[in-house]
Amino acid sequence: MLGRWPSSLPPLFTYRESIALNTSALYQSIPFSYQSAGDDWEFNFLWRLFHRRVENDLETTVIGPLWYSETRTGLPTDYKLLGGLFARDVYETRGTYRNRFLWFAAMDEQPIPGWDGGS
Repeated sequence: MLGRWPSSLPPLFTYRESIALNTSALYQSIPFSYQSAGDDWEFNFLWRLFHRRVENDLETTVIGPLWYSETRTGLPTDYKLLGGLFARDVYETRGTYRNRFLWFAAMDEQPIPGWDGGS
């Protein structure tokens, strides 16, 4: 009889293969999870204390509040260290990037080496 009732608590670990990655809040509440969908995949350790996601040409890495980065094919890595204390902003539409520190002190924009406008 007990086996018929759905659990109100999510499992501690989930492995999932599907045609698309699940981004629902319920799935993200599972402490340890891995999912894949073709060439795309996502891994979460202790909810999102360590998070790694590869989807199409975008790779995202999160290490708690310390590090956040996004990497697109052919572009420099867009990153934020300590919530943006040190950061690099990549402007794909302009073909430039700039480094920042102290959240507001920005360096001059630099052209992305070899940027051809995304074609």
